[in-house]
Formats: sequence, structure tokens, C-alpha cells
Amino acid sequence: MIQDHEEIVLAVAATFTSEPLKEPLSYWMQELGFSAQVRLAPYGQVFQPLLDASGLFLTNTNGLNVLLMKLDDWTRFRPVDGDTVDSLEPEIERKAEDLVAAVKSATRRSAVPYLMVACPLSPATLKHTDVAAAFSRLEAATLSELYTVDGVYCVSSSALVTTYRVPQHFDALSDREAHVPFTPAFYTAMATFISRRLFALRSKPYKAIVLDCDQTLWRGICGEEDIDHLRIDPPYRGLQEFMVTQHRSGMMLCVCSKNNEPDVLDVFDRHSDMVLRRDHITAWRLNWKPKSENLRSIAEELNIGLDSLVFLDDNPIECAEIRAECPGVLTLQLPPLAQDIPRFLKHVWAFDHLKITEEDRARNRHYRQNVARSRFAKRSLTFSEFLAGLCLDVRIWPMASSDVPRVAQLTARTNQFNFTTVRRTDSEMRQIHAAGDPECLVVRVNDRFGDYGLVGAVMFTTTAEAVVVDTFLLSCRVLGRGVEHRMLGELGRIAQQRGVSYVDIRLNQTGRNQPALDFLNGLEAESKQVNEKTLAFRLAAGSATAVTFDPKSTFAHIPSPTVSVSDDGADETPPASMRSNLLATIVEERYDVQQILKDMEFKRQAVTSAARETDDAQPRTVTEKSVCEIWRGLLRRDRVGVHQNFFDMGGHSLLATLALSRIYDTFGIELSIQDILEAPTIAEVAAIVDTRRIERAEPERVLNVLKELDGLTDDQIDALLATETERL
Repeated sequence: MIQDHEEIVLAVAATFTSEPLKEPLSYWMQELGFSAQVRLAPYGQVFQPLLDASGLFLTNTNGLNVLLMKLDDWTRFRPVDGDTVDSLEPEIERKAEDLVAAVKSATRRSAVPYLMVACPLSPATLKHTDVAAAFSRLEAATLSELYTVDGVYCVSSSALVTTYRVPQHFDALSDREAHVPFTPAFYTAMATFISRRLFALRSKPYKAIVLDCDQTLWRGICGEEDIDHLRIDPPYRGLQEFMVTQHRSGMMLCVCSKNNEPDVLDVFDRHSDMVLRRDHITAWRLNWKPKSENLRSIAEELNIGLDSLVFLDDNPIECAEIRAECPGVLTLQLPPLAQDIPRFLKHVWAFDHLKITEEDRARNRHYRQNVARSRFAKRSLTFSEFLAGLCLDVRIWPMASSDVPRVAQLTARTNQFNFTTVRRTDSEMRQIHAAGDPECLVVRVNDRFGDYGLVGAVMFTTTAEAVVVDTFLLSCRVLGRGVEHRMLGELGRIAQQRGVSYVDIRLNQTGRNQPALDFLNGLEAESKQVNEKTLAFRLAAGSATAVTFDPKSTFAHIPSPTVSVSDDGADETPPASMRSNLLATIVEERYDVQQILKDMEFKRQAVTSAARETDDAQPRTVTEKSVCEIWRGLLRRDRVGVHQNFFDMGGHSLLATLALSRIYDTFGIELSIQDILEAPTIAEVAAIVDTRRIERAEPERVLNVLKELDGLTDDQIDALLATETERL
């Protein structure tokens, strides 16, 4: 769980009726621990929220804006077939271009990210292959262009359909009556995907995957069987390929297995079917120690928290040991059946990567460079000698457009050397870059062993008296080597250049940014306590310019082999075990939409049981019982009286449309909204259904039933009619 204490807004606009999304989205917000409001744009309005400065999207200051696009809705009221596609395609392309332009414009004015979701086409469109192909090309082109926009994340219709499979996507009747094109199950699938993306945007990322070997990377036991007898069947090969993809996305891969080291390395080197290779693996623990001990050792070596590790093992006993001893680790047991591994991997939310920055791709390279630095450090007699030998090159310059995603990432992840810990999204950083207020400098560092990349940022404004620091942060991968002093010196130089006297800095104490406080306390600066957690520092511009780094200071240090190669994780209020338990539950129990629907129903009943009304007038006929079940499901009630008014119990036009669809699925009888408006009780609707079923019956059958009714009692007549109605 995330437990975002500040309320967020999940704003949704769609080309179709989005109301059925509200309940499953609210369910997931509660499950994920978000304090969130779900707000829906008026029906069919997509461009308006993007363009209206006072509209739903542009007034959202904390959360996520979601666009749901079903592209063939643009031709909903026009005949589209093979003969018309050539004439319509240019028009549809222009609409897509307008949409892209509107999204780009909105992101420049928005404080929150956007999620663009392409929804599947209607069956009527899909039956024309050339028309479907045209829409498919348009979807791919639109998402491809939007993917390059900072602050915009995309989901393709194929990803949506294949990740959460449902028996039926479309509901033709509800689409025709109220433009509700999808079944409740598919609306729930969409809501789950949206919630999953929001979770990825707002939660601390995992950084390393730790893998068991036997029965995890291959079938069999190395050391007990010949290498040739170890089988890498398609599911295991798929797992290895998946891990290579994770490696390319910036995740560090580690191995932790109870084996003799030479046996495992032999498999990596000699087995012809191995996809994973030694150079993919960042850290190895091949011994007979408890795996919890080995995981702590790996976390220490990588200089990351245990809550940054994902551990995969086939053995339930090993998994239980890790969960007990290292509850912050996300521990996942592989499915007992190998054929379930692909499904399992698809639903591990910790493996989601919304966008991959160059820094992410370079993370493993940075680690290997640090190994070389650590070896050099061991040979250096003093830190001064080590620092001189590094030939450190620090470059500070204004933030470019291409730097925006990385700077946003640093604000979200850096804790130890971060003065204010203000978190900013891509969209917010894009706005800052466009406005130039506050100004932003970025810091890049390299040395004789390689490039550290973009590791720091400074944001500031200038008043008549001082350069005022808004953000001052530095990745811990270069901390304690004088880079922070160079950054402060640059601010002093800017202050002198602009003719102001001071550099003003505030520090918000978080409990994790003690290194930043130590640095500021070591300066010749005036300081005062602003409030319980905030300190203000004022440094003369000349003093800031003259700040130099002393390699002999207590703040300097020779990096050990455990120097961090990745940024600190974002603050997380609840114990990491809560997040691990939630993600483990999702991959084990809530990967299937039907299971999600059942859990929603269970929680719905638990919350509303005290408020449910009772009614002594219970269903009497088979038809009434079936209609009652439909009413109960839609109105979220355990008991519904056959004479209670649908609309008095909370029903509305959208639910009535869904009721029409359920009635058609159950009885094969089409009713209209007018029917329910005029006959809003179970008894009345059941009577209409029975009448129309009888009207469809063969005349001879009706005559036979009428003959049987002659001479029967009222109770016998009711029983016979119920039986015959069910047959009809």
C-alpha cells in the first residue's frame, strides 16, 4: 500500500460512456492505499478537458489524467466499410493529429502526467479487415508520437486485451442504447490497468531482481545431473528472456541459490540453451547459507535497501524464510506448473517500466565502473590520492529539454542529499523548463573509469537580495567527492554576476537527508530554525563562491565496493512489507478479472450490509427470481423486494441500460428504457418478459397450456405458468 496522505485526483475522459469505470477504479484506489477521487468528464468529451483551462484535466494538480480512446467512435454514426475507408482515412488522421496537438498543448500547462489508453475496436469495425487495419495503423502512429512526449504514458489496445483476458469484451445492446460498448468485466480490466500505471508512477521502484537457479532458471538440479540433462523448456527460456529485457531496462540481476558455485557457473558457461549469461548478473551468492543472509549481503553490496529487491524462487520453504526474515523484500514463488510462468510474469507489477531513461539503461554499466573504482580505491593510500587519480570532471549547465525526464526522476528518488525533497513529475518539470522559473541547472560527472551521467540538479530564483534555492540534490553515487561544493560555488558565482549579496537555502529535515544537513552545517553560513523541521541558511555570495572541498574532511570518504550506483528510493510512509504483501497478493490472486470482481463484490457487501433494506415481498416465479438477481447485482443489495421501485433504490439510466443488457443475455428478450421507466419493479418487468416470451411461442403450445389451466386452482395455475414460462 502507498498511503498517499495528500488526496489525488484520477480524472478520466473517454470517447464513450465511462461511468462503469468508477466503481472498479475506486476499489483499486482503496486497495492501493491512495486517498483518491475519481472524476469523470462529461460523456464523449475528450478535446474539451485538454483545451479548457478551467476544465477537468488542466485543474488537476495532483494525480493522473486518463484519456480513453476508442478510435472507431469517431465514425460511430457513419457507415464504414471497405468502400468508404479510403475517403474516411484522411479525415480520421486529421482528428488524430488534432488529438496529439491537444495533448502536447495540455502537457505544457498541466501539473500531472497523462495516460493515453487505446481501447479495442467494435466487432462491427473488425469484420472489415481493411478498415480495422487502417485504425490499427492510426493507433500505432498516434501512440508512437505521444510516447515521445514527456509526461505522457501510453497503453495499446493489444496490451490491454492480452494482459487482462475476459470472456467477452463487447456488449452490443448497451453500446446501442447508451454507448456503453464494453462488458463490466472489461471495464474492470481497464480500471485495473489504469490503477497499475498509477501505482508505477507514484511508488518507489524496485532496482534488483534476485533469482534462484534450480527449478527457477531451468528444470533440474545442477551438480546432481549432467548439464545436458538440465532442461530449459519454453517457460524457463521465456523467464530468462524476460529477465534479459528487465536487465536492458535498468534492473540489476542477481543470483542467490544453494549450490556449489562451480556447478552453477558451468551451466551459465556451457549450456547451449541458456539465454542469461554471466555478464547479465551483477551479484552472485552461490553457497549454503540462509538465503535471507545472502539477500542482506547483496543489498549491502549494491548499497540499496532490502525493499528494492524482488526475489524469485520455486521453493515455498525458501520463500517463507525470506518473508519472515526480510519482510521488505518482494518475495514471489514461481507457480508449481511451468506453463503458468508466462502468466505469472505478466502480472508482477514490480516489473513494470513506464518509460526507460538513458540513466536506467546505464545503471548496470555504472555498477561495473564502480567495481573498477573500488579496486583503485583499495590501492590508494589516502583519499586525496584516490580523488586525484580519478581525474573527476564536473560540468554544470542549464537544463535542456532532453534532461527533463531524468531531473524529474532525481526529484522523485533522491533522499540522502536533497535539501527540500520536493517531488516533481515530468509534466511539472516540463512546465518549469518552458517558463524558466525557477531556473534549473543540471550536473554531469565523469572520471577515468566512465560517465556517471546526470547526477544532480539545482533549481533557484533570484530576488533583489539573494539567489534563493528551491531544489538542491545530488545522487549518492558521487556524494563526498566535492561535487556538491562545486554546485554551491556555481550558485555563488551566479549571485555575484547578478549583483546580489547572498545565497539563501532551506533544508526540510526528513530523517533521511542527514548528509545534506551535515554539509550545510559545515559551511560559514548564518542559520535559523524556521519551524520544527525546516532550517534556513544564508551564505554570503563571496563565501559560496570560495567554498572548496577538503579531501581530509570527515565528509569525504573513499568509496567501498558497496558504493551505490542508483539513486535513493522515494520516501515511503508504511512499512515496506505492506507493499510487498499487496504485490504478492495481486500476482497470486488478483491477476484474473473474475477474481477481482468477486473481491469487489465481497467488499461491497461488507461495507453496505448495514444499510441494505429488506422486503417481505420475495420473488415467486422463475422469471422474477432471475430479474431479482440482476437487480441485486446492479443495485448492490442482498435483498430486493419485487414491488420496490428500481429508481427509488438508487437506479439510474445507465444502470437501467445495463439491466436491459443482462435481461437480453438471460432471456433473449429485448426491452427498452421506456419499458423500465413505465414498469420499474421486478414484478412488472418479469410480467413483460413473460408476456413477450409467450408472444414468441408457437400458437399450438399456447392453446395446450390454456386447456391445462381449465379447472385448476390458483396455486396450481401459478405453478404451471411458471413451468411453462421457463420452457418457453
